Amino acid sequence: MHDLRQLYDASRAPAYAVTPDGVVAYANAALCAWVSLPVESVVGRKVAYHSEPTEGGPPGASTGPLTGLCPPPLAFQQPTAGGALSVMGQDGRLRHRQAVFSSFELEAEPPRRAVVAVLDDRDLTPQELAASLSEQPAEDVLHRDIRRFRRGRNEPDATALLLGDSPAARLLRSQFDLALRSAAGALVTSPCGQDSAALARAIHYGAHDPQAPLLPIDFARLDADAAAALLNQHAGRLQDRATVLLLSPDAAASSDQSRIADQLLEARPHRLLATATAGADSLAPPLRALVATLSLHSPPLAERDADLPIMVQYYLERANSLTDARVGRANPEAVDLLSIYDWPNGAAQLGEAVAAAHAACVADSPHAVEIEASHLPPVVRHAALAAGLGADGPESVDLDALLRRIERELIERALDKANHNKAEAARLLGLTRQRFYRRLESLVEPDSSETQDASVNQGGNSPGDADD
Repeated sequence: MHDLRQLYDASRAPAYAVTPDGVVAYANAALCAWVSLPVESVVGRKVAYHSEPTEGGPPGASTGPLTGLCPPPLAFQQPTAGGALSVMGQDGRLRHRQAVFSSFELEAEPPRRAVVAVLDDRDLTPQELAASLSEQPAEDVLHRDIRRFRRGRNEPDATALLLGDSPAARLLRSQFDLALRSAAGALVTSPCGQDSAALARAIHYGAHDPQAPLLPIDFARLDADAAAALLNQHAGRLQDRATVLLLSPDAAASSDQSRIADQLLEARPHRLLATATAGADSLAPPLRALVATLSLHSPPLAERDADLPIMVQYYLERANSLTDARVGRANPEAVDLLSIYDWPNGAAQLGEAVAAAHAACVADSPHAVEIEASHLPPVVRHAALAAGLGADGPESVDLDALLRRIERELIERALDKANHNKAEAARLLGLTRQRFYRRLESLVEPDSSETQDASVNQGGNSPGDADD
């Protein structure tokens, strides 16, 4: 082992070793030169499989996880693997090198694997990088694309919506970049108000000093009088680099919109942004003239199937960044199920579903490398069932059976949470005890030869319950 270390020390090729817990245990001089850090700032640091900005800051920082050096999760599961690693150079550009990962089992209980990585002695050219992508697993390609996208942006709430290579994603990014470079009024439209609000906030924080004030006025929560009072309250500081963000002004009457437009003309804020569920025509002409110089449209996620895999990968890696997990991907079946759901509440709802699936995956196995269909929230799996996914051919949906199945699962979960106390389960479901017992009895089929939903029945008929 000592001789092997001497060989790595003398090698021109960067090399390093990572423990099963994701800590760099060894790094040679060539590796430290490639990442532009001294050896003491590399050895002992954690690697992390995600694409979020870290507290490490700019190139040369010595804190935070080394996201660029994390081997792909499968490298910890198999003897050898290959892939490309990416780190930020001193010039602020990503540098890429091909690497070979070798894992070996440590003498420990339970057995765990450490990884040694050896990189090429030169960076990949853009042409070589493009050629190598066809040979890499899909999740590694998505991981690299997300890292490349994230390096120049700091708006995590809107990142998922801006990812992807579909025509809709490319158009949205071009509109977004134009809004960043301009101080003109911008209107963001989307059927999902949460999506349009996230993009509007990202325009403000991406185009201004993060400390610049942002005044959001939500017309879904405030009437015109309250909105006008809020503008009056902050009128004195609106011209000082401030942005006024009008959320859903199309929910207000046309006359109220015109009144707000007059007030904004007097206040003269530095920047005006607005969101709407429909297009610019849904706004009163005076307000439209102020906020719709630039227009951005974010289609519903149901129309962006091609972009969903990279969005899922982004949220998965975001969940990794909040834990010590190294989940590498959602498997194809899980991605297919996620594609079936409509996501009426937009990207944030998708993120919550992936985060829940990530938590279920890690709970099943702390060293799991992929999210499976069984890890997805019930609402996603039920939507796929309703759509007939997995059937051999077109098949009608038995709505009564589907509703019974959903009701059964809700009752089972309530009973589990209540330790099979029926009265407590009824309270959790917001039902009276009598109604809960009726629903419980209706789900049991007396003439069934099967176990008749043992998990429901094992809620137990205590002596006190039997008489109700």
